Amino acid sequence: MNTDLSPAEFVAVELPQQSPSGCSTSDSGCGEQCTGILFADPLPALGDLLAIHFRKAFSPRKVCSADSISAVRRRLQQKSNLLIVSSPHLIDGSFYDLLRTLKTEFPEARFVLWGDRISRLIPLNDIEAVIPRSISVDQLETRLRDLLSNSASPEERAVALAENLRPDDSTHQSATSRLSKRQLEVLILITEGLTVREIAYRMNLSAKSVDSLKYRLMKRLNIHDRVGLVRLAIREGLIDP
Repeated sequence: MNTDLSPAEFVAVELPQQSPSGCSTSDSGCGEQCTGILFADPLPALGDLLAIHFRKAFSPRKVCSADSISAVRRRLQQKSNLLIVSSPHLIDGSFYDLLRTLKTEFPEARFVLWGDRISRLIPLNDIEAVIPRSISVDQLETRLRDLLSNSASPEERAVALAENLRPDDSTHQSATSRLSKRQLEVLILITEGLTVREIAYRMNLSAKSVDSLKYRLMKRLNIHDRVGLVRLAIREGLIDP
């Protein structure tokens, strides 16, 4: 078993070797209570296989997986202080909404963001760490052990988060740095394909307020169509290409 592979490569190599009669760790699988780590990813094969692989490494803690927000919630209802390793794309790329909702319901839950391009709108106070998706399975295990042992100080975690959220070119003046936080949030929601009415509902604002924010951000960026905004958001590292 080659654990020098990235998780995605690991799945491609190891999944065909898994017994089809084996017990799945997903929400609809074995039904055992999760007591340690929950891998939350929209790709069931990835979450299941990583949970199976890490089950022995983190025993006696139970490791499991979930591929939807409802599955995550059911696991947290069973055990509220899980370490959740979540893809930012668990539900249509709106990880910050998922996080905001679940942290309110389950304040003891600990969230780790598992991704390579991180939105600046992620609520950092609710995140334990950011783990690059490209690291090897062995490196992922090391990071998870550190998190479970709380070996890093709050200051060290804050520095690590800042490093992962920093733009690729620190000398580059971000075009979006001129936007207010609300304008930035509207920009990202527009690039996700939401309508003005949907954005208004998401942000608890009136449609008129969202229209005003949209107009001002487009004027400030000198971009007047959604395609242009998507290109900018990708270039600025706000969303995945």
